[in-house]
Amino acid sequence: MVAEPIATKAIATEIGNLEFISATRWDKHPCCIVAMQKDFIDKYPDAVQEFVELLIDTGLYVEDDRVRAAEIAVKFLDPDGQLGLNTKVLEKVFSQPLAIKMDDLYPVIEDFDTIQKYMHDVMEIGRLIDLEKFINKTFADKFFNK
Repeated sequence: MVAEPIATKAIATEIGNLEFISATRWDKHPCCIVAMQKDFIDKYPDAVQEFVELLIDTGLYVEDDRVRAAEIAVKFLDPDGQLGLNTKVLEKVFSQPLAIKMDDLYPVIEDFDTIQKYMHDVMEIGRLIDLEKFINKTFADKFFNK
C-alpha cells in the first residue's frame, strides 16, 4: 500500500497492481494532516494563518487546473528525476474519479477520531487522545469565515 503519486507510477510501470482505491472503503476520507507545535502556533500565529491559507488555496488550485498543477508538482516532487514522475502520471492521479480531493481541506474531528480509533483498536498503535484539544480549527475557520 502506498500513497499517490507513487501508486499510479508503480501501476503505469507495471511494478505494482491496483487492488483497491481507498475511496472505495471510505468516501472522502482524509489523506494527510499538518501538525505544528503549540509553542510555534502561539509565537507565530500570522505565519500559521498564512500557511493554512496557502495550503487551502493550493488544494483549490489543483482541483481547478490539474494540468498546470501536475507540471508544478513534478518539479517539486521529483526535481532530479529520480522518481521518474511525469506530468501525465500526475494528471491521471488528479483526474481519477475516486482520487483524493483537495478542495475540501477543512479539519473534521470525526474523521480524525475514526482514524485514531482504527489505528488504536485494529492496528494496536498508540493511544487515544482528546482531539478537541489536538485539533485547532481557528485558522481554517478564519479562512472559511466560520
